[in-house]
Amino acid sequence: MKRPMTELQEQIDTWSEDKLKIDRFIDLVKRYTDFSELTTAMLNEFVEKVVVHEGDKRGNDRCQRVDIHMNFIGTFEVPADIITPMELAEQRRQQEEQAAKEKRLKESEQARYEQRKADKREFTARKKAGLLTPEEIKADEQDRARRREWQKEWRDKRKAAEPPKPPKPLSQNKIIKRKYAGLPLTDEEYAIYRAWQDKKTEHARERRESIKATEPPKTKKLTQLEVVEKSRAGLPLTPEEQEQYNRYWERRRGYNKEQYEKRKAADLSTAANQ
Repeated sequence: MKRPMTELQEQIDTWSEDKLKIDRFIDLVKRYTDFSELTTAMLNEFVEKVVVHEGDKRGNDRCQRVDIHMNFIGTFEVPADIITPMELAEQRRQQEEQAAKEKRLKESEQARYEQRKADKREFTARKKAGLLTPEEIKADEQDRARRREWQKEWRDKRKAAEPPKPPKPLSQNKIIKRKYAGLPLTDEEYAIYRAWQDKKTEHARERRESIKATEPPKTKKLTQLEVVEKSRAGLPLTPEEQEQYNRYWERRRGYNKEQYEKRKAADLSTAANQ
C-alpha cells in the first residue's frame, strides 16, 4: 500500500504546483490588462526564454520555427484560428506571388517543350535525308545507347519491386511427354493427362463407329458343329460352309480309319496270345 500512496501523493503535489503557477500567471495578466506600450520590463515578467530553430528552405518559402517559453505556463503557441488582418493580407500576397510564379514556370516549360519538339522534328528530317554530320551521328548513337541503358535499369528495378510470379503451368503436350518419360506429375497435371486420355479414347470410339457404319453388315460365321447340324437338318450350305463341312468329314474319316486299324491290331494280338 505504500507505493500507490506515494504515487498518489506525487500526483497531488504536481497538481498543486501547477495550480499555483496558473494562479500566479493569472495575477500577472490582470496587472497588464490595459496597456498602450510593450516595455522591456513587461517582456521580462512574461517571457522566460525564446528558442529560435534553424531555418528551412530559401527565398519566399523560407520558414523558421520560434518557440516562446512563458513564465509559469511553459511553451506558448498562438491558436491557429486567430489570424490578424496583416497576416491575412500577407497570406494573400504570398498566394498571388506563388500563382504568378507557377504561371511563369508553366509558360516557360511549355515554350521549352515546343522548342524541343521543333528541334526533334528538324533533326529527324535531316537524319532521314542523310544530312547529319559525323559528330551528330555519334552523339545520336550515344544518346540512344543511354536511353536503352536507362530503360533496362528501369525495367530491372520495376521487376525487382514486383512480387515473384507463380510458376507457369506446363502445357498439355509437355505433361504428356513427362508421363511417357516416367516423370512424376502433380495432381493438377495428372488430371489434365487423364482428361486428354479420355478425350483420345472417345475420339477413337467415334472413329470406329463411323467406319463400322460405312461397312456392309457382316454375316455371322457358323462354327463347325453348327455347319454339321445345318447339313443334317437338310438346309442348304454356302460354299464356305460346304468346304468347312468337307474338312470336317475328312478329319473324321481319318480318325475312324486310324481307330479301326488300332482296334484290328489289338484283336490280332489277343488271338495270337490265346
